[in-house]
Order: sequence, then C-alpha cells, then structure tokens
Amino acid sequence: MKNRKLKTSVVLWMVLGVLIASSILFSALIKSRQEEENEKVADEKPALVRVQNARVRTIRDMVTVPGRIEPYLDVNLATETGGRVLKLNTQKGARVEIDQVVLKLDDSLWRAIRKKAAVEMKDAERDLVRFTELQKTGAVSASEFDAVQLRLDMAKANLTEADVQLDRCVVRSPLSGIVNSQMIEIGEYANEGQVVLEILDIDQVKVAMEVPERDIAALSSVEEMSFTVAALSDRTFTGKVHFVSAKASRSSNSFMVELCLDNPEMTLRPGMIASVSLPRAVMENVVVLPLSAIIAKDGEYVIFVAESDRAARRIVKIASILEREAVIATGLKSGELVVMEGQRSLTDGCLLKIVPADN
Repeated sequence: MKNRKLKTSVVLWMVLGVLIASSILFSALIKSRQEEENEKVADEKPALVRVQNARVRTIRDMVTVPGRIEPYLDVNLATETGGRVLKLNTQKGARVEIDQVVLKLDDSLWRAIRKKAAVEMKDAERDLVRFTELQKTGAVSASEFDAVQLRLDMAKANLTEADVQLDRCVVRSPLSGIVNSQMIEIGEYANEGQVVLEILDIDQVKVAMEVPERDIAALSSVEEMSFTVAALSDRTFTGKVHFVSAKASRSSNSFMVELCLDNPEMTLRPGMIASVSLPRAVMENVVVLPLSAIIAKDGEYVIFVAESDRAARRIVKIASILEREAVIATGLKSGELVVMEGQRSLTDGCLLKIVPADN
C-alpha cells in the first residue's frame, strides 16, 4: 500500500516537473519571437511617400467634342446669263463688299436690242396718240387701234427684257467677304448658271460639331461653350449656341450643333479643328483624386491611405473620370491622408515616412 502511494506521488511530481519545464520553454519561445519581431520592426525601413488630404469639391463634368471651323456664309456666285467676260474686278484672296461689281459680261447684243426696243416704243407711242384722236372721229376701227396698242406693249416688254438682261451681265457680290476661289478669267465665256467665284464671310465663323445622343440633353441649359484650336493653343474662344439639329444623323446617331462667334481679326479660319468643352453636369460635394494616385489592378481601383505611420490599402469605386481626375463614389472620406507619390511600391500595413510636399 505504501509502495503504491509512493509511486503515485512520484508520478505527480514528474508531471508537475514536465508542466513547469514546458511553461518555462513556452515563455522563452514567446520571448524569443517577440525579440525577433522587435528586431524586425527596428530593422524595417519606412517607405518615403507624399500625402494629401482628400477634400470635397464642386466640379463640372465636362466632355470634349471635336468640331470644325466653318465660314458664317459660303456663297458660290454664279452668272445669271451667258456671255464673254469683259471685266473681272477682283481676285483670289481679295476682300469684296456687299453689292460690289465683281464681274462684267459682254452686253453689246442686249444694248443693241434695248436700243431697238426703245425706238419701237417711241414710234408706237406716237401712233397711239394719233390713233386715239382718230378713234374719236371714227376714222379707225377698233382692231386697228388694238394693233397699235399691242405694238406699244410689245415694245415696252422688249425694253424691259433688255434692261433685265443688261443688269444680269453685271455680277455683284451678295455679301461682304473674301474671294476664296476664282473659276474664270477675262476673255473666257461664261455659261448661264456657271459658278465663277466662291466668297466666304469669315467676319463671323461657325463651329460645327456632332454631339452624341447621351450628351444632347445637356445643351438645354447651355448658351455658350468654350473651345480651343491646335494652331492657336495659347488662346481660348467662346461661341454662342447658334443651331441644334432637331434630328439625329442616321449614320452616327449624333446631333449637329453649331456655335457662332465674331472673328474681326480673322484669327479663326475655316477648316481649323476645334476642341469644344461641353458641360454635361455639375457635381456638388464630391471627393476627387488625381488619377495618378489610383492604381488599377485586376479590375479594381486601389489607393493607399496613411493611418498613423502605416499604409492602409483601400479599394475605391469611381463615379466618373474628368480629364486627369476621378470622382470617388465609395472607399474614401474627406480629410483622410491619401498617398499621392510612392504608392506603387507599398503593401498593406507597411511603415511610412511622410515627406513634405515642398521637399
């Protein structure tokens, strides 16, 4: 009996010894690991980053639409009658004024016809006076009197026709502008209806563009739009909305829109390509980040936020992209410190050292 109790006591002491030894060993292991982690933290090199506070702004959602500068008026001036060109009072590149005579055709035939018609009219007028007096005495019949009256009417008609044709031999400019093309020379024969000059009015110009269906509704509240042209990159122009097509193009399903503006110095020339800024919407109280701060990876948009001295990885959703900025829908609050530079080498939880922006 005593031997059994002794054995039990020995076993208990052995178990107790094992537990004590295990506890000491476990404590030593934890201490060792803590020392290793402390050494790692001490040895960890912080990533150098620049940060910026996320701020709420009110911005305009703008879309750039390509356009083309066009003359306010583009007239192909044609002759109303045929004839040989006697005078050409202008040339390509010259300025002409409204109602200015720019071309004269040979009118010798119509001057001769007019002279003949004038003689016939005077002769018929004398006969009419004489026949009127004779009619009172019954010396002429009604048919004879009517024949004289008809001859006078025909002479007047021939005279009027000659005057009209003489006027058509003189070609006048219907507008003030620049002669852009000349299709005939002195001495050449111009057929009736032949285009002889192209005249452009560029004292005012239009900007013609096609606005997609999804953006046409924005024009209901827009009266003016600004634009630039590549050839004049240091200037910004503003045009008034002059025309909006009531029907979309079948080929592109877009609407033709025209802006109009004065061009007194003729700085803008037809054919120049314009980049027009169309305001689509106004977004108030939204968080906006530069696109350079956002990392696109595996179909997600990632940013890093500085929390104390550590980097926190965030997945954000973008509401829209405006040129070089993105409107953040979710994932970021105003006031948080967003890493703007150095974020591409970061991992979640890594140590940070914030570098001042002016360094």
